[in-house]
Amino acid sequence: MERAGRWWRAVLTAGAVVPCCAALTAAGPGRPLSGPSGLVGVLAGLLDGAVAAVRLTDGLLVAGGAVVALLGVAMVVLALVPGRLREGAGARLLPGADTALDRRGFGALLRDATLRVPGIARARVRVRGRRAVVRAVLVFGDPAEVRAALTAELRALRDRLGLVRPPRLVIRIAPA
Repeated sequence: MERAGRWWRAVLTAGAVVPCCAALTAAGPGRPLSGPSGLVGVLAGLLDGAVAAVRLTDGLLVAGGAVVALLGVAMVVLALVPGRLREGAGARLLPGADTALDRRGFGALLRDATLRVPGIARARVRVRGRRAVVRAVLVFGDPAEVRAALTAELRALRDRLGLVRPPRLVIRIAPA
């Protein structure tokens, strides 16, 4: 879903930039901008006097145009590149193969591991950024022993997953 939104943003950006560049290119030195009606026509009317007053061979103008063009290309490239904001990168298990685990999946694994610890009845897990908060409800057993067992279980799971930047675990245990 997120990639589709990025793709459409790139198309819309290109669709807005290309006619403007074409209109400015069509106007040579000393020639006024003229274009079709619509957005390009309105822009042509606004920029007509400014473009006619400036020589298009001026070095500063060419350098500024090159910088703007590079920024435009960079924006289109960034819009097309898919992001991995909701995923944690995993260690390379095979050459040429990347692994990733999204936050919801990591939270589900932590929740299942929490419920396997004796004495825990319910668990809620929230994973955000570099931190995972585990809230567990204790129904029986010594709280110190259960906390130690839960901490060991969750740290072992986190280390087994082999994430490049493993999140910090915050464990909260409340009595029933």
